[in-house]
Amino acid sequence: MLIKTRDELGAVIDVNASDLTDLGPVRCKPAVLDHIIQLLTDASAELANAGESFAFPLSAGFAGFDTPATFQQFVNALLARVHVYDGNFQDALDALENSFIVLDAEQLDTGVYHSFGTGAGDSPNQANTINIVAHPQIRPDAETNATSGMIDARVTRKLVGLAEPVTRAGLASSDDFTFFSNEDPIAIIRNEELILLRAEANLGLGNTADAADDINWIRVNSGGLETLPEGDAATEAELLRQRRYSLMYEGHRWVDTRRLGDLAALLEEDEDRPDNADGSPAAPFFVPDAFPIPEPEVAAQTGDPSATVVACQD
Repeated sequence: MLIKTRDELGAVIDVNASDLTDLGPVRCKPAVLDHIIQLLTDASAELANAGESFAFPLSAGFAGFDTPATFQQFVNALLARVHVYDGNFQDALDALENSFIVLDAEQLDTGVYHSFGTGAGDSPNQANTINIVAHPQIRPDAETNATSGMIDARVTRKLVGLAEPVTRAGLASSDDFTFFSNEDPIAIIRNEELILLRAEANLGLGNTADAADDINWIRVNSGGLETLPEGDAATEAELLRQRRYSLMYEGHRWVDTRRLGDLAALLEEDEDRPDNADGSPAAPFFVPDAFPIPEPEVAAQTGDPSATVVACQD
């Protein structure tokens, strides 16, 4: 999560110092991804020899993935994601073969989740707030089935109309998300993402027919849309569109747009903001390439309280 937000700025991977003032260096993104891949690879190998059960309980979010064998599938799913981020597409396909990926419309939500609750010692799901509503462009941008005229089923599943529009940052939305209460889980990784990761890996390897098959499968079985010809389905733009609607509000949109598209496209979704009260144009939103390294960490890394950046190390 840290390297996803900091991207090219890098992150610390040496965090085992006994002296908390002995900071590990900020490593550049390729080194961080390599380190994560090695950790997950080692974990998968160890889980293969970990017996039939764990000696400790896991939360309800790990239901179905709470033995060494099934937990290994979860680890391999994460490994596939990181390989895709790192452009190791054949390695990603190999990891997916050993994950829980399956083409089954009834198992799109199969996966591992963060658990929340309202009981003693639990943490509630704080995404359940009227301060967060659906972006007003989600519904207009969605496709409709040319035959039935029905809007993308993921919009119907994931959005619900508000009794009154809510305005945030100058944008008025009439939709909220359907799937968050104080106790609703949030996916860490689930089968629908794995199918799209396989499509991306095959697209990266030039296997356009295989990529189109998975993208079209998601279009039909998750979106209720018709299939596209291979040349239209097997593109980064189409993959990005399917990830947008399949993984809506699961923490992927900004990262995906940075990887597969143009961050400026996110600004275009906000062009319809009204002018300011005095009639002047509303200031455009700023979409950063990365989250900055916090100033106290920069100061600690550089020894200079006035420093604002720290160079990563390969």
